[in-house]
Amino acid sequence: MYYQREEPHKQARALLSQHPAAYVDFLTLLQRGSVDVVDACESGVLLRDCISGGYFLTAHDERTAEQLLSGIRDCIFLSCHEDFYLSRASRACSLPLMMVCYTAVYERSTPLPALHFDKIHTLTGAHVDFVMAHYDLAPDRSYIEQRIAAGELFGFWAEEGEPAGFIGLHDECSMGMLVVLPRFRRQKIGASLLSFLTNRQLALGATPYSQIKTDNIASLKLNEQLGFTIVDEPVYHLMRD
Repeated sequence: MYYQREEPHKQARALLSQHPAAYVDFLTLLQRGSVDVVDACESGVLLRDCISGGYFLTAHDERTAEQLLSGIRDCIFLSCHEDFYLSRASRACSLPLMMVCYTAVYERSTPLPALHFDKIHTLTGAHVDFVMAHYDLAPDRSYIEQRIAAGELFGFWAEEGEPAGFIGLHDECSMGMLVVLPRFRRQKIGASLLSFLTNRQLALGATPYSQIKTDNIASLKLNEQLGFTIVDEPVYHLMRD
C-alpha cells in the first residue's frame, strides 16, 4: 500500500469527483492506492503513479499549472488534461507530445454480453514477438514482457496457431493495445476482446476505460457501440520517443 498525506488526498478527490468520467484515469489510480498526491488544490492536481512511474496533471489556470509542474521530478511519462500549458510542460520535463487521445469510459455496472469469450486466453512469454510485430505503440519490448508477466494481455484464437488479435491493460490501468489482424477483421473479434476486458475490470471493482488516439475512428466507434461514453476533452500524453 502507498500512503498519501490526508489533506492533499482529500483535495484531489474533491476536485476530480466533480467530473468522474473526464478524470477516470486519476480516480482509478487513487482507487488502486498506487499514487502519491504530489500536490492538490481547488484548481489542480498532480499525481505520480508509483507503479507506472507516470505523472498525471490537471490545472485550471496558468498559475496552478506553473506550481504543479514545479513538483515533477525525473519524468518519463506525463498525462495532461489541458493544452494551454503543453509547451511549458514539454520543456520542463524534456518530453515531446506523442499522443492526443479521447477517453472512453464504461459508466454502467451491467456486464457486456459474453461474445465468444471461450476463445480468449491469457498470452504468455511465447507471444512477446507476436505482440511486438503487430502493436506499433509499444514503448519497448520490456513493457510488453512486463504486461504479459503481469497476466494483463489476452489473445483471441479464431483458429489453431497464433492469435487473431489481442488486448491488454496498461500499467496505469487503462485498457488498450487492441489489435485485430487484417484477415480476421469484421468478425466481431475486437468487440469480443473489448467486452471481455471490460467485464474483467467490472468484476475487479474498477471502472473500465480506454484512451484512444483521436484519429482512431474505428476504435472510437467500437467503444461507442458497446456503450462507452466518449469524453469531449482530449488528454495529452508526453513521453520519450
